[in-house]
Amino acid sequence: SVAQIYDELRDGRVDIIVGTQQIAKGLDLPNLAVVGIVQADAGLNLPDFGARERTFQLIAQAVGRVGRGADKTTAIIQSFQPDAAAVQFGAKQDFWDFYDAEIHERAHAKFPPFANLLKLTNSYKAEKSAASSAQKIADLIREKYPTETGTFILGPTPAFYERARDNYRWQVVVRATRRETLAAIAKQIPPSHWTAEIDPVSLI
Repeated sequence: SVAQIYDELRDGRVDIIVGTQQIAKGLDLPNLAVVGIVQADAGLNLPDFGARERTFQLIAQAVGRVGRGADKTTAIIQSFQPDAAAVQFGAKQDFWDFYDAEIHERAHAKFPPFANLLKLTNSYKAEKSAASSAQKIADLIREKYPTETGTFILGPTPAFYERARDNYRWQVVVRATRRETLAAIAKQIPPSHWTAEIDPVSLI
């Protein structure tokens, strides 16, 4: 069915298609004349160091769906933050200027690639248990690895998706200059109720 719909789009038998961002990823639609991105910056303010990068990627990919043929094409981007670097450079598909802006932000905030991260997430039936366990883990790490060692604790806080499968989830993020420190910390986390992820792609 996917192949059939794709053929109908390529052949021009379908005039309008509405879908998720998956549409922007790699479809070659030579007859596409207009692409619109609704709430293009919806993920820009997520509490994650990769939010700007993903927003830029989405916009740049969607804009790349048009302009491949000889006919004039249009991209319309709806944004509450039109001056944001991810929106401006994404619309222009300007990878290098976005990189320059983003790498400066990462360096200032000491996020990858200027530091290493360890994401610790727990899961408990009771919210109080999740919060208490997260606080104990954070206190333990602070005691064993003070800031003088180049280790910083972010949290504990409720996870972005606080509830999953009727369980409450809390999170502790550890930032360190040495990846070996994070590996050592991960080994000390109790296997029950906890997951540890070094170099997480996302903090959400």
